[in-house]
Amino acid sequence: MTERSPIDAFKDVLSGVARSIARDLEVEVAFTADTPHAVGKAIKVPTPARALPADQVALARGFADASALKLRYHDAKVHASFAPGEAVARAVFDAVEQARVEAIGSRSMAGVRANLNEALALRLKSDAIRRARSADEVPLSTALALKVRERLTGQAIPKDAAPGVAIAKAVTRAVRMLDAALFLTVMGMFLLGLRRPFIWVLAYLYIDILAPQKIGWTLTPMLPISFIAFLLAFAGWAVADPKAETRFTLRQGILAALLVYCFLSMQWADFPVDAAFKWEWVWKALVFAIFLPVTLITRLRIEAAALVLTLTAGAIIISAGMKTALGGGGYGSLYFFVNDNSNIYESSTLATVAIALIPIILWFMRHGTIFPPDRRVRTFGGALIFACLLIPVGTEARTGLVCIAVLGLLMLRDVKNRMMYLLAAGAVGVMALPFLPASYYERMATLGSVESDQSASTRMQVWSWTLDYAAENPLGGGFDAYRGNEFTYRLPVTREEGGALVTEIENVTDSGRAYHSSFFEMLGEQGWPGLIMWLALHALGLFQMERIRRRWRDREAPAEQWQGPLASALQFANIIYLVGASFQGIAYQPVFLMLIGLQIALSTYCAKHDSARLEVERKALRDARRAAASGKPAMP
Repeated sequence: MTERSPIDAFKDVLSGVARSIARDLEVEVAFTADTPHAVGKAIKVPTPARALPADQVALARGFADASALKLRYHDAKVHASFAPGEAVARAVFDAVEQARVEAIGSRSMAGVRANLNEALALRLKSDAIRRARSADEVPLSTALALKVRERLTGQAIPKDAAPGVAIAKAVTRAVRMLDAALFLTVMGMFLLGLRRPFIWVLAYLYIDILAPQKIGWTLTPMLPISFIAFLLAFAGWAVADPKAETRFTLRQGILAALLVYCFLSMQWADFPVDAAFKWEWVWKALVFAIFLPVTLITRLRIEAAALVLTLTAGAIIISAGMKTALGGGGYGSLYFFVNDNSNIYESSTLATVAIALIPIILWFMRHGTIFPPDRRVRTFGGALIFACLLIPVGTEARTGLVCIAVLGLLMLRDVKNRMMYLLAAGAVGVMALPFLPASYYERMATLGSVESDQSASTRMQVWSWTLDYAAENPLGGGFDAYRGNEFTYRLPVTREEGGALVTEIENVTDSGRAYHSSFFEMLGEQGWPGLIMWLALHALGLFQMERIRRRWRDREAPAEQWQGPLASALQFANIIYLVGASFQGIAYQPVFLMLIGLQIALSTYCAKHDSARLEVERKALRDARRAAASGKPAMP
């Protein structure tokens, strides 16, 4: 009988111990030269040298024990059902769960605890937490797993990892403070709404834009605060607001028709599951846009809604602007409060929103009454505008650069000295050039590169596909119908051959590419009826704002001098949105639907006051005629 080698005997011992810990006779331990892992009941541990060095033995024992503990105390189905989708959060979730199952073994078995500690010490030698000097360098999964281990077992954090854990602890403390502040803000608005129900409308604006339930880690995610605010806003209006002067306008009718059509298109959607997921937030955005003008019946309410919208988006913009100013920008690397491309947090979307808000900020600096335009308001407004202009730089979103150029041209309409404006704008642009990061120039340089050609070719192919799709499906294919696209196009592809770069024209096949345009998004999803309604909604808005601007620009009464400039600001914001929407799928973006609600509210307010003014003039004329007929002077 052949004598077994020490390494084979070691493997047998590992297998026996693993079976004992896992309480499963089918568990097997084997060696691997690759990364250690466990698949089902097969545990692969690092292969030790034939001499069985102590450190390598400890690593193998520690990994085998950890895997066996996980087999015994971990429920994969339960874990998967609660696991978050975001990558960093998922890594933290997995690491903390592993720390939990290891703590069970450490507390009950001294030998297992020693093995796990030895393996941990060896793993930490190559972990980034030992080299971390800032919060961005700390792997949260490692830091939080070590804190959980400390809390559950009473074992101190290894000295090499302690500084990194301290940094993470400070960040966590700041996050908890932010979480508490967000929760108290939301709860405070809910409580204040008991006395003034309109505050619930403002609360929904705040929650829907900022998404504090996604920023917070503990308190705010516990409650469906967005849905609560949504219901409270409607309840407050139903209970407390006067209904006699409520008007339902043509644009609200278009929004309602679009809402109904979007629901109907789901019945024949090409991708029902994806369509249902998008419908979950689209219907709420459309319903609130219809509802918002009904509540904005006074100047104070119109201004308050615009202010909350601007400051809430401004909180995100200021944060991103500060990161940009400190050198934290870059394409795909400028992180906001929420890093999941939701709602306003997508880079190009935030850039479009930031530039669209500049005319509204300027209006507050001249005509605001909640915060009268003094030196402090003008200083803050100027700083916020500067932050808005930094967003396209920080995100390196080329759409944002186009929006800045369009806004600059639009503002020529209202400036008194156009030549001085052009010279000042050119001077500011030239002075800003040296301060732009190199990555920004590299990103803009792709406008004429192969990368740009590929991006443009992809978009053109998607748009062409959408036109063909609409020809066959004129009623649209429901939300996310783009997932069905597939196309092949020819592009220059550069590769290195023999130390030289060689560019060849090759066929490239692509599929499931997003529309990259709200116009084609509407056409592909809702067909020609949906696109026509969407275009009519915005065309009417531009027309109404222009009419208000012209009718109210020469009014002399102080109470009639804010309407025209606000109409002009909302018109500019709408144009910026349409420019940005040409290159992004943001047809249902909630912030811009809120701006549409503000437009409708302003139009209704102006129409109501014009009617009242006309009625006064008619009454005066009737009184004058009666007085003339009776021979008595008319009463003033």
